[in-house]
Amino acid sequence: MTFVMTLHTVPPTNRNPVCFLLATISGIAIPLFFMVSGFFLIKKNGDWTYSKQKILNIFKFPLFFTIPIAIINRIFLPIDWLDINAWLTDLIGPFLQKSNLLWVLWYLGAMCLIYLLLPAIHNLHKKFGSKFLILATISFATICNVCFSLNITIGFEQRIIQTFRIQNWILYFLIGATVHAFLPKIRESFYRPSKSHSLYIVIPIASAIIYSFFLKYVSYPHGAEVEYNFGSAMCMAYSLATFICLLLYKPGVFISKWIKRLSRLFLPAFVLDIFVIYAVNKIIPETVLELEEYTYLIKLITVWIGTQSLSYLIMKVPVGKWIFRI
Repeated sequence: MTFVMTLHTVPPTNRNPVCFLLATISGIAIPLFFMVSGFFLIKKNGDWTYSKQKILNIFKFPLFFTIPIAIINRIFLPIDWLDINAWLTDLIGPFLQKSNLLWVLWYLGAMCLIYLLLPAIHNLHKKFGSKFLILATISFATICNVCFSLNITIGFEQRIIQTFRIQNWILYFLIGATVHAFLPKIRESFYRPSKSHSLYIVIPIASAIIYSFFLKYVSYPHGAEVEYNFGSAMCMAYSLATFICLLLYKPGVFISKWIKRLSRLFLPAFVLDIFVIYAVNKIIPETVLELEEYTYLIKLITVWIGTQSLSYLIMKVPVGKWIFRI
């Protein structure tokens, strides 16, 4: 959630080392989201009934935002109330990154595609077990690496909206599912609370720094920005190392309490941070931020606090919980 806010707030400019580091290490926000989804969904009874209900809930959710915005636009802008294409763009556009404020909801469109595939993934997993997960993960990792190579040569994915870069999202979904299947063996092999607890913090930090250097010297010189690196082996390694370390790390009571509190705010924060950023930009213009790199840190902290506070207030209201429940 914090990584997503960083990606939305801090520009990954090479000329600003602080901004570049923050933006690049936050690049695994989306891979982690799909890995978490794969980790939890692989153990559910993912039949067509379950997938259909989830897809219906996903389609219902944006309407609470898109319909009011569409009506306001038609009141204040010269848009024909009877233009069917305009209505379809306003209501379905967020799934396809075709919205000025709700383009972030493209990931819900990608999740709909994942849910369409979920019954087949479950059936193959039941039939072939973890062998299917390993083979499928290796296959998609190979496909994604080819796509990444095309990104730094011909800008392949720049022609494809994020919703339809589905090979990346399936890959990270499968990685999460595979980690779940092998978690007992992973814990048996790597979990040493007395000796290696600090490694679960050090390894993700080291991986983040290495990944940032990789982007700076390998992909960015070729114009492949953060969102075009999800198919790279480096992004897979960074995501996997971070994910496993988070699973093995055993936080204390204080941190666990805050993780539980903040995790309930994930979806509203994901949607509302764009509105908070828009408001902050009115107070702190971009021209001011460009003068001093550390002002972006102030902006990020302000956006984080504002988004979490707004999300908390909304989730305290019963209707808020209902709207943000998918």
